[in-house]
Amino acid sequence: MLPLAVLPLVAGLATAAPTSTAANAGTGRFSIARTPGYEHPVLSVARTYRKYGKPLPPALVEGVRNVTASMKRSTGSAPTNSWTDSVAHKVRVSLGTPAQEFDLLLDSGSSDFWIFGPDPRGINCEIYYCFHPENSTTAKLKEGYTWNIHYADGTGYEGVVYEEVAKIGGLTIENQAIGVQVTEDTSLNLDIGGIVGLGFGKINTIKPVKQKTWFENIQSSLDAPLFTADLYRDKEGTYNFGFIDESLYIGDIAYSDVDSSGGFWEITSSGWGINDEFNSENWKTIVDTGTSLNYLPEDMANVWYDSIPGKTYSFLGIKAFDCDAKLPSFTFAIGDSRLTIPSEALNYGKIIKGGSICAGAIQPASDLDFSILGDTTLQSTFAVFDAAPKLGFAPKRS
Repeated sequence: MLPLAVLPLVAGLATAAPTSTAANAGTGRFSIARTPGYEHPVLSVARTYRKYGKPLPPALVEGVRNVTASMKRSTGSAPTNSWTDSVAHKVRVSLGTPAQEFDLLLDSGSSDFWIFGPDPRGINCEIYYCFHPENSTTAKLKEGYTWNIHYADGTGYEGVVYEEVAKIGGLTIENQAIGVQVTEDTSLNLDIGGIVGLGFGKINTIKPVKQKTWFENIQSSLDAPLFTADLYRDKEGTYNFGFIDESLYIGDIAYSDVDSSGGFWEITSSGWGINDEFNSENWKTIVDTGTSLNYLPEDMANVWYDSIPGKTYSFLGIKAFDCDAKLPSFTFAIGDSRLTIPSEALNYGKIIKGGSICAGAIQPASDLDFSILGDTTLQSTFAVFDAAPKLGFAPKRS
């Protein structure tokens, strides 16, 4: 079981439905440990395209086929759990009575709380850890309610909705709306076993009536309606809810107002830079805890790759370079503050085990219609997601 640093929370939470309540009493703040993880860069890019409803370019489709075939050859079987065990960073979630435990993704880029359940042929539960509502005495089916996430290639996720006891970070929410997929997974292992969405309720997909997200349900009882992300690539990180730990960052926190009209944590950065060169021009970006890499406007990404000595490549559908290349840093600005992602954080690692070509943690966002600052940024900075809404950044202390 994951070690969880927890401070309990007060009762009386805001509700996703009139019957949703908190079962804890405490101080209005708590912490959740997030385990480090790694997802293959080709699959990471493919998952991001699918997450945001974009078709995969042909070269990326072929790259996914090659990577998943390689996984199958290396294990001698289908890549069961090879994707879900390595995808990004996850937190421990308990559902139902008695509790069923899962490692799910806290995702600021989506607004559904969903998990796989058993399908008629039992395929889901061979690939993922399934939630079994039939084994819980507190699971209540919401008659007539459904949810769905559909991708541009015609696949996706959909299912029924339960109200259920959900425990995250020591906080128990009764009657949390949870989507359960009870049809066979068609994602070809290009997704994780479930998500706790931290985006805005506008993009919650439950019908006929949208349900509040888990974060919306807990806001009114937090000491402050916010959460912070102190994440790392190679060691355990922390999400803090209801408070800002001043020991985790240096200097002042620089804030940008959030445009939540699209349901995302979207901000305007006041500039960007490569190494010592800086450009004072505004650009918009989503900040997403559920995306591993950074996706920049094509012209910005091209400037970064053009600054790498030696060759760069389009390899298996993603941008790459020689693993021993000396990389430039990347800087983005919030107001007058500049935050730098160091060069060593921008080498995402070898694309093929034992190979010499590495993936860039910066990828062009040309096919996505918007930019994304993902875990590559959040592992190099301290971030504050404030329900005001506004989003703040500061340099990490460690």
